[in-house]
Amino acid sequence: MNSTRFATLLVGVTLLPLAGAQPTSPPSLDERVTALERQVARLDTRFGIENASRPGVTERSGNLAARIDDLERSLARLTADLQRVQQRADDAWRTANQAERDAQAAQQTARDAALRAR
Repeated sequence: MNSTRFATLLVGVTLLPLAGAQPTSPPSLDERVTALERQVARLDTRFGIENASRPGVTERSGNLAARIDDLERSLARLTADLQRVQQRADDAWRTANQAERDAQAAQQTARDAALRAR
């Protein structure tokens, strides 16, 4: 079986369960906020950042406005953390480039000294 037929068969088998699926209604605002809270928590965990949620506020407690405020603060914190990481990476890159130039200059100086010593 060539690759085109295989790809077509694979797509067909993948989409077959979806053909009988009932159309779903769009998620509610509460469901969307809950999903965002989970995603932010997953990012916090992935990057080893402590969660800055308010004490005593669980995922589903509190009103929607407070949950959105918490999400906005968490996203702002994550953005600031990522900007700091980017700055550190840029600094490390510049330092490495300068070290490479210094090493090349030292090699050239050593070659010049060796040629003069002959």
